[in-house]
Amino acid sequence: MITEHFSLGEFVRSARHPELQEANLAASGPYLHNMIRVCAELEKLREYIARPIFITSGFRCPELNAAVGGVANSAHVRGLAADFVVKDFQDPDGLMTIYKWCADNFTSGQIIFEHPAGRKPWIHYAVADNPEGFAAARLEKLTFINGEWRKFK
Repeated sequence: MITEHFSLGEFVRSARHPELQEANLAASGPYLHNMIRVCAELEKLREYIARPIFITSGFRCPELNAAVGGVANSAHVRGLAADFVVKDFQDPDGLMTIYKWCADNFTSGQIIFEHPAGRKPWIHYAVADNPEGFAAARLEKLTFINGEWRKFK
C-alpha cells in the first residue's frame, strides 16, 4: 500500500491495455513520490465519504499514455494524476456531488469532472508538479461534458 487505502498496483493498472501492465509498473519507480501525493489527497475524500474510491487511470508510462490517447504532456505520465470513480456515486449526478466536495475541499492542483458523450463519467485529479505549478496556490476547477470545457465555480 502506498497510503492506507491505495496500492501501487491499482495506481499503475491498465484494464484497457493489460499487455502494457509490466512495462507500466517497471517505469513507475521514479514517480512513486508523486503517486503518494495524489493518493494522500484522495485519502481526504475517502475519509469523508467512507466508501471505496476506484482509480481507473493513474500512472501511465509513455507507451500506455499513447495507447489510451493521452496528451503527451499528461500529468499521468509523471504520476501526478489519477482518474477515479466512487462506489455508490457512479451515476453522473452522484459523481458530480463528489466532484463538488473535492472542489470545495482540495486546496491546490487541478480537478476535472469528465463526462464525454457516450461514456460513464469520472473525476480527474492532479497535484501540481512543483510549487510554481499550474495550481500551486489554488485549485483549478473544470468540467468536460459532451465535448465542452468549462470553468467550474
